[in-house]
Amino acid sequence: MQSLLMQPSGSVGLTITVLVVLTAILAPWIAPWPPLETHYTEALMGPNAKYWLGTDEVGRDVLSRIIYGTQPSLAVALTAVLSGGTIGILLGIAAGYYRGWFDALVMRICDIAFAFPLILIGICTVIILGPSIVSVGIAVGIGVMPSFARLARAEVLEEMERDFVKASRGMGGTDVYIVARHIIPNIAATLVVQLAGAVSGAVVIASALDFLGIGTQPPMPSWGNMLQASRLYLNQNPSYALAPGVALTIFVIGINILAAALTNALDPRIRTEILKGRRK
Repeated sequence: MQSLLMQPSGSVGLTITVLVVLTAILAPWIAPWPPLETHYTEALMGPNAKYWLGTDEVGRDVLSRIIYGTQPSLAVALTAVLSGGTIGILLGIAAGYYRGWFDALVMRICDIAFAFPLILIGICTVIILGPSIVSVGIAVGIGVMPSFARLARAEVLEEMERDFVKASRGMGGTDVYIVARHIIPNIAATLVVQLAGAVSGAVVIASALDFLGIGTQPPMPSWGNMLQASRLYLNQNPSYALAPGVALTIFVIGINILAAALTNALDPRIRTEILKGRRK
């Protein structure tokens, strides 16, 4: 953590991420208006003292809907990446450790998945399951699974050639012991960085599905469906369209900056250089 915070990018990325998470958690207390409350006589108002970012086409407060929109966006991204990433990592570890037919099967499935754009996989999954926030989470989880499986497999194959792993196997160590004691601790840093980076992609995909109308369903707000609804009212209230786009952009940039800083913080050589720089 020290080497992460010593990097300016790490502090910025962590601050943005924490603020977004706190916004999602504290939305009921910090939003100035209920997100579904309508004021038809005040529709499409520009920013003012009463509505800081103006109102939408039915008079709902844009700022409040942006704040509440962090909840589905963040929930889908985190649950999809954690669930899909965990399954992908477990499959990758098993494939790299046991190899043989199971390895070939997992890698061929990954190759097939990589042949299709992630957004297309998401659309097909949501069409099959029906439009809902749960469907979006499952779709994004399925989409990120192959990349984690391939990365975990590559890391395991490298660790399997280490002398201490070979020695542990020669001494009769069980598969579970070797994986838990020697392999996972040595590949965890790489996987954590991948998990952090995948969150930004998951938010973008989830927002894209919402924009297409097959994700979070109105009137519940999300950044994606707000972008979709506001595109017709750019002239009447530009902040209605700009606000969700800016929120999405800031969060994605923050996550990507944090992931890059984590890469440096978890790399022993770079971490040492960072700590040495502080002592000087």
